Amino acid sequence: MAFPSALHPGLSTPVSERWEAWSTEHSGVDGWQERSGIVSNNDLPLILKFLRAGLLNGDEAEEQLALRLERQTAVFNRERPPVCTFIVDETALMRGPADLMKDQLERLVERSMEPLIFVHVVPRSAGLYVGQTGPLVLASLPGGNDVAYLEDQAAGRVITDPDRVAALVRAWDAIRSVALPRDMSRDLLMRMVKEL
Repeated sequence: MAFPSALHPGLSTPVSERWEAWSTEHSGVDGWQERSGIVSNNDLPLILKFLRAGLLNGDEAEEQLALRLERQTAVFNRERPPVCTFIVDETALMRGPADLMKDQLERLVERSMEPLIFVHVVPRSAGLYVGQTGPLVLASLPGGNDVAYLEDQAAGRVITDPDRVAALVRAWDAIRSVALPRDMSRDLLMRMVKEL
């Protein structure tokens, strides 16, 4: 079973195939930026700095950034983009320099108005919830197969076992249950832009 290569390098599903994706992020907008299509050229120096601060050297960081931009283009700049639902924790949208975050939030508001992109924000008032255990990506592939992708500091892994994917779908449902509806999420994002 293949996983959309647009969501992670080394995984393959032809870009022309139709699929749906769901993604959550609780701690920051690093990987989430590219999955949601909000990385812009203005962000590149700061994202490179962020990537270099971790486990990657300069060349590796630039390579990873190039892959992220390539994946972003493959997902969002094609004739039939997938239906994508993103859930992000409000606090993840507050991390970073104000000028970068303002640009990111504005782009996120723009993306959230596209008909096939659904952005939901988990408000700070939600308290503790299962999504704080780490990022989660789910994808429904052509033919009806569902897969998951989990990522940590060292690596990412694709989950194809139906029982484990079903458990992650239940986690997704729990996360989605504490997120704001689409319009309320967009309103919150617009308020956050005005406050910066």
